[in-house]
Order: sequence, then structure tokens, then C-alpha cells
Amino acid sequence: MPQRTDLYTILYSYARKTRSPEVSMETFISFLERYAKRVCGNKPEWIRWTEDTAAKVWADVNQLAEEDKLEVRNGAGESRVYVTRYYAEQVKEAYDNAEQRADVPFPDETYLKITLPKDQLRTVSVTGGLPAFLDEPQEAVLPVIKLKFPNDAEALILAPMIPLTLLEFALSKVKHYLLRQGNKDYVQHKMTQYFGGKEEYLRDMLERIMNRPGDCVGDIKDGRESSFYFWTYFGNLLKSDLNQKGELLADETGAVQAVYVLGVCSSYYKTAVERSRVRETAFKNFELELEKLPYYFSREAIARFKDSKGIPLLDQYGEEALDAYVKKRIAAPAVPNELPELLFITPPNSSPLLMKKAKVLPLCARLFTETRPLVLEALSRRWKKLVKDYLRELAMEDDGEFDKLIASYVAEFSPLLHTLLRDPRLCLIHEEVHASRGTIPDASRLFNKRDLLPLHSLLALKRREIISDIRLLMPFWYSVPLFYGLAAFFSGLGKKKPQPASAAEKPPESPRQGKTPGEDRSKELQESARKLQEKMIPKERSPDSYLQELSGRWNRLMNKRDRDNLVEDINSLLRDRLRRLLRLQKKSSISEDSLTEMAVSIINSSDGLRKIQEQKALTLYAKVYLLKLIAGGNVRA
Repeated sequence: MPQRTDLYTILYSYARKTRSPEVSMETFISFLERYAKRVCGNKPEWIRWTEDTAAKVWADVNQLAEEDKLEVRNGAGESRVYVTRYYAEQVKEAYDNAEQRADVPFPDETYLKITLPKDQLRTVSVTGGLPAFLDEPQEAVLPVIKLKFPNDAEALILAPMIPLTLLEFALSKVKHYLLRQGNKDYVQHKMTQYFGGKEEYLRDMLERIMNRPGDCVGDIKDGRESSFYFWTYFGNLLKSDLNQKGELLADETGAVQAVYVLGVCSSYYKTAVERSRVRETAFKNFELELEKLPYYFSREAIARFKDSKGIPLLDQYGEEALDAYVKKRIAAPAVPNELPELLFITPPNSSPLLMKKAKVLPLCARLFTETRPLVLEALSRRWKKLVKDYLRELAMEDDGEFDKLIASYVAEFSPLLHTLLRDPRLCLIHEEVHASRGTIPDASRLFNKRDLLPLHSLLALKRREIISDIRLLMPFWYSVPLFYGLAAFFSGLGKKKPQPASAAEKPPESPRQGKTPGEDRSKELQESARKLQEKMIPKERSPDSYLQELSGRWNRLMNKRDRDNLVEDINSLLRDRLRRLLRLQKKSSISEDSLTEMAVSIINSSDGLRKIQEQKALTLYAKVYLLKLIAGGNVRA
């Protein structure tokens, strides 16, 4: 019996003695009590089992059952326990003292004199299934693994022993083979032809197998190319020589099994290191892509990232690795009170956008530059109408109301900028940059201490200058206070005094009477667009069917939903930009040249559209879609 007196050890030893993992508790308790009384005189540690044995045993059994070491099975008339690790413990013992078992094959069921239940066994082919098994996430408790070799031999091993114990066991068998009958000198002589100019490495490798097998395991797990070539040539040589021999001795069978294991593992780790190197380079390119304009990227845009050779990065690191990488980079950093290096920003009605923290302030500066002319144009158009009608609003006189009006236009023209300015992380980024650099460039300065600068200051908009510029373009009396006051007085006679317009309200509009010049111009524009449609769209084709055909020429996304979303995004952009262009256009008709110029202008204004490879097809699509909008009266001039 074992010297340890904990119940699990006693139960396991008893099960080994009876050659069954299932133990009758009545029989076992009776045996334990008799044995403890017999040996307690010389071994005092057994005294605890001499009295009240059943109660103590069952107390420990319940605890072991909670630890999944035992399974209680109550049958008719008797209670039994099943030692759940009965087979696993025997397999584990077979790998203890590898040097003493170097002259026999890997342990199998015959060697261990056991027959494993199928539910505790998983079969893995050494050459076909072992690499895939090494890729699987290893759990704390796994079944016994049955390795199947190409020569129909089998071996049992516990999953946690793969690969470290498996490699050490294999190396012990190779060492034993080399020590026999001058095999080491023979192998060195035969393999010299494959290692011309590297004989010193060959001698060193054989010496390490004999004296430092741990170094060999390290080389294999590091994926060293030299180690891979050694085990490939050595394995081929040994298998070729022994296959010619016919019936093999026990240690020769073990050596053949060992070189299969060593060859497969060295190949697996070499490939894994190469994959890791490719993935590492791909993620470096991923980081470089995030440095490029427009600085913010949707998931669809990230999926289209490519390296300098035009190979998609997603093919190099895979979706799961990308998700894990991004998740790690957006997690809280080790440095306290700092934001992660990558951030997600979600504008209204948009999918999350990924960007680098370091690019947030430059992005804001760029968005201010892009948004300013749009806001200025909208303000000028709004206030021109008010001034013309001798009206005013609070935003014309108060900076606070002026900023509210600007904010409404920023939300309309640049939802991303609007979202960034409302994000509390923007202030933290601003403070981090200031702390790291000591200063912030004027173009990126957004805060005074922790207060966001006024929007009119950030966009460089001055309400007095805007009003002054509007009056300069109007008849002279709008610029002379006396004349303007008189004109406003007389224009208001007989009219109900209008209420001042608030920043959130649109300026009042006079009711239309009859046809206005704008309506005439819109109709002329529609008519010229219809004529151009007849010229550009093939006969017997509708604009919609022709657009669907054209979209297939430039939209190469595989997923239908992604294709539809991309088309809708581009259509939305074309509609939005067309409205602005028509407001600026003074002509009442449209030609093919002006249409081309309009389409190219819209495409060049978007970084995303410029990245689409089939630019000619995209331009033609944009022209046809713009024509459809104008001819259908969907956009007013």
C-alpha cells in the first residue's frame, strides 16, 4: 500500500490492485479498516482510519466528488465510486523516467494492460491530425489522446503532455538509438552530404541530442529552420534504413515513432513561426494604413486594407486575429489615466469608425477646414435673405446664439466632427498631447484648459464680417445705416411686425406667386438632363437597369449586403454633393462636359471613392446617376 494516507491515493491504489476504476465502497471500507489496524503500530499516520472509518471515508468521498476526482454511483443494494482519473493516472505514470523506457515503443493499451472507454479517448493521427490539434485551445482537463502512426502503431498520452513531454520522450528514444552499435557515427557520415559546409552544425546537433536534449526541444518550439531541416533529413534516413530491415526490434520501433513526432512538430512550429512573422508584418501595415487619410475607417474599409504588393491584409492575419488585435489595442493601457491607442467613434446613423488616438486632433483640424466653407455658405445664404427682407435674428448679434446656429450646421454637414466635439475623450486626448509635447500646434488647439473653444473661433467665423460681406454685395443702401433704417421702416408699413428668428428656426420665406426664375431654371435643367439621358443610356434600357449594370463594373465586394450598402452610401453622397453644386451653378442647362466635371469633382472630394480601383466605371456610374436625379426633378437648382 502507498505511504500517503489521503483517501484519493488509497482509493486509486486499491483500484489498481483490483484492476478496475469502479470500487465497491462496502468492500473498500472493510479492507481499509483492517489494513489500518494492522499497520498503525509501525505507521501512526494510519490511525485515523482505525475508528469511525465509514463516516470519515464518506466525508472525504463527497469532497473528492466535488473536485471531479470521483463519481459516486449508487446501485441496487450497494454504493460504488468510479475513480475518474484511473486511466489518465496510468498513462501519466508511463511517461515518468523517460530514459528508463527509451528502449521500448511509446506506451499503448497493450503495454499498459488497460482498455480505455471510448468516451475517455480521442484519436489523433500523428501526420494528419497532430498539427491541427496543436492549433486548438487547450483546456485544463482533456481526455486521453491516442496517437496513430503511419505504420498502424498507436500510443497513449495525456493532452497536457503535448507537445513538451511528447518531444522529450521522443528525443530519449532517438538518443538511445544513436548510442547503439555506432549508429551516431553512421548517421553523421550519411547526413554529411545534406549538410555540405555545415558539418560543424551537424556534429553540434548530434551532440545536443546526446547531452542537451532540452536545447533540441527549444529549437523545435522556436521554429528554427536549421532544426526543421535536420529532423526532416534524419527522419527520412532512419525510416529508409529501418524499413529495409523488415521486422524491427522494440527500440527501433520506438525510434521510428520518435522521428515521426519530431518531424511533424518541427514542421508545425516552423510554419507557425512563419505565419506569426507574416501576421506581425501585416499588423504593422495595418497600423500604417490607420495613419493615412481619412484617419477614420469603417469595418468594410479595414477589410479592404492591402500591403504594398496589393495583397489584402485580412488574408494575412484573418478576421479572428484582427478582432483580437483591435480588442487588445482598444483596451485600457497599462499606463494609468491614459486612453488606449485605438478608439471607436460612432457618428449618428453610422457604423463605428476606428481611428488612432494620435490622429484625432489632426482629423478635427482637417474636418474644420472642410466644414468651414459649407457652414459659411449656409450662414451667408440664410442671413442674406434676412438682410434683404430687413429682418434680424439673435445669432446676428449674440456670440452664444451664433455658436448654437453654427453647431446645427456642423451636425448637418459633418456628423463626425459634431460627434468628436461632443465626445468627452477629446479633452483627455488634448491634455495627453499637451503633456507629452509641452505645447499644441495652433491648428490642433481646441480647448482652453478644459473648456472647448467657441465654435465660431474654431471655424474662424466672424458674424460681423459675414454680415458686412453680405451687405457689400447688395445695393448701397443696405450698407448705410440711415438708408437701411428708412427702407426697413417703409417696408414694414402695413405689415405685421415679424418676430425675431431664433437660431434654431429657419428664416421666414414669402409665399410663391406664379413662376419664379428659379423654377424656370430648374425646368430647363431637367429638360437638358433628359436629352442627355437619351444620348448616354442605351436604347431599350431604363436608367435603373443601366445603373445596376454599371455598379457591377466597379463594386467588387463579395457579400451582397456589403455591395448594396456601398452603392447606397455612394448614392447618398452623390445626392448630397449635387445639391450643393447646383446651388453654385448659374447655367440653366447641363452638357456632357459639365456633367463629367461634376462627377469627377464629387469623386475626388472623397478619399473613399478615390480608393476604388475602377475609376472610369465609377465615373460613368456617377454621371448616369446624377442625370437621373436632375431629370427626375429630385434635386432643385
